[in-house]
Amino acid sequence: MPDPAKNFAKCIVSGTYSSAATAITLQTGEGAKLPQPSTDGAFNLVWWNYTDYPDPSADPNKEIVRCTARTSDALTVTRPVVGNNYNNEDTTNAATAKNTAAKTYMMMLAFTKKDYEDLIRSEVYIADTAANDTYLVAPTPAYTAYVTGMRLNVKVVTANTGAATLNANSLGAKSIVKDVSTALDTGDILAGQIITVQYDGTNFVITSARAGLMDLANAQTVTGVKTFGASKLDVTTPIIRVWDGWEPVSDSWSYSSVDGATGIVTVPSGAALIYAVGMRVKFTQTTVKYFIVTAVTDTTLTLYGGTDYTLANAAISAISFSTMKSPLGFPMTPAKWNVTVIDSTNRSASITAATWTNIGTTNAQITVPIGVWRLKYQVNGRIQRGTSGTDAHQRVTLHTTNSSFEVEMTSYHRYGSNAVANTSYVNGTIFSKEKTVTLAAKTLYYLNAYHDGGGTWAWENDIGSMILEAVCVYL
Repeated sequence: MPDPAKNFAKCIVSGTYSSAATAITLQTGEGAKLPQPSTDGAFNLVWWNYTDYPDPSADPNKEIVRCTARTSDALTVTRPVVGNNYNNEDTTNAATAKNTAAKTYMMMLAFTKKDYEDLIRSEVYIADTAANDTYLVAPTPAYTAYVTGMRLNVKVVTANTGAATLNANSLGAKSIVKDVSTALDTGDILAGQIITVQYDGTNFVITSARAGLMDLANAQTVTGVKTFGASKLDVTTPIIRVWDGWEPVSDSWSYSSVDGATGIVTVPSGAALIYAVGMRVKFTQTTVKYFIVTAVTDTTLTLYGGTDYTLANAAISAISFSTMKSPLGFPMTPAKWNVTVIDSTNRSASITAATWTNIGTTNAQITVPIGVWRLKYQVNGRIQRGTSGTDAHQRVTLHTTNSSFEVEMTSYHRYGSNAVANTSYVNGTIFSKEKTVTLAAKTLYYLNAYHDGGGTWAWENDIGSMILEAVCVYL
C-alpha cells in the first residue's frame, strides 16, 4: 500500500542521537506536520544534517527511517530501512549517528524509492503461470510480504473448477474469495480472464466482475434454465422468455357462485389493490378458460365469460391475469363478449292509449350482465291507431320495467291526423337509440312501445330484424 502523504512535512529534530536510537523527539509543534501512523499508516522519513547540507542527497550520512508511531512530537522509528517488509530502499541505506554538536538535523516526508514501487504495485499487471485453482504470479518489483490492501491485476491461464488460491512472489498461497469471504464456484474465473484481487489481511478478494454473473448492461445469448443462487446468477439455465402478456398468480382461487355467463370467485384479501375491472383472467378448469373482470371486492372477483366460457364449481388452477387488451390466446371476436337478441318474426299487440307496453314479451327483452355496456336497439315499428284524431306520436324505449320509459333510451316519431280509425297502418318507422350503462347486478331490459291514441302496434321484423344488443366496453 502507498504511504500517507502530506505537503511541506519538513521537521526540525530536537537533540542528537546514536545510530541505534529509535525514539526520536522533534522540536515542539513539529510533529503536527506529519501524518499519524495509527490512523494513516507508517511512512518513511529522510533524516540528515541540514546545517552542512541543505540538500539531503549531498549528506554522506543521510538516512531513511520508517516512522511507525507518533505521540505529538515523539516518534518511534525503524532503522535502517533496507529489505524490511517490502519497504526496500537502496541497500546502501544505513543507520548513522546524528550527534554532531551545533548542527541542525531535520526529517522530511519525501518521495522515496518505496513510494515509487508502491505506485507501480498499485496497478500491477501479471500473468499467472500455474495450473487451475492454484494460481501463481511473480510481480516486479517483488513483494517481500503480503500487506493488507495490496491489489493485483492477474491474467489467469485456466478457468477455476471450484475453490482457488493465489501465491504472489512465493509468499504462500492465499484463498481467492468473492462477496467478502465466500469460496469461488466453478466458472467464476474464465481462462484468459483478467481479474482484480485485493488482499484483506487473510484472503485475496475478487473486486472485478466475475464470469458467473450475468452482464445486464450488454446483449446476452442465453440458453437453458437460469437459477438464482445465494451469491450469483447462474446463466446455465433459462428464465428469459418472450412475454405473452399474462402475469402468473400463485394465490389460491375458489368457486363462489355462477349466474349464466357471470361467475364469482373467492380470492385472498387485498384483491382490490391488485385487480381492476376490465382486466383479463385466464385459468384452467379441465380446459383453459378466459374471462373479463367486471367487479372487484377485497376478497372476490366477478368474471364475465361471454358466450364461450362458464365458471364451474370445480378446482381452479394455472391462474394468470393481464392488464393488456389482447394478451396471447385471449379471444377478441366481439360477438363472443356481447349480448345480442335478434328477432325476425313479426310481433303485434293492442296497446292502450298513452300507455307504455312491452310487445313481444321474451322476444323483446334483453338480460345484461354485471359490468359496463353500450346498450342499444334497432327496430321497425308501425301503428294502426284505434281512434281518429289529430297529430299523434309514436315512441319506443328500453327500460328496466315493461310499463315505463327512460328519456335517454327513447326514440320518437310524429305523424299527422287520421280522420278514420282502424283503416290503415301508419307507415313503418325505424326506431333506434343507444347509451352506456354501468350495472352492479344483472338487469333485464324491456323494449316498450307507446302511442297517444292506442291501437295495434306491430314490430315489422320480417322487413328488418329487431336487434337488442349490449356491447362490452372492456373489449
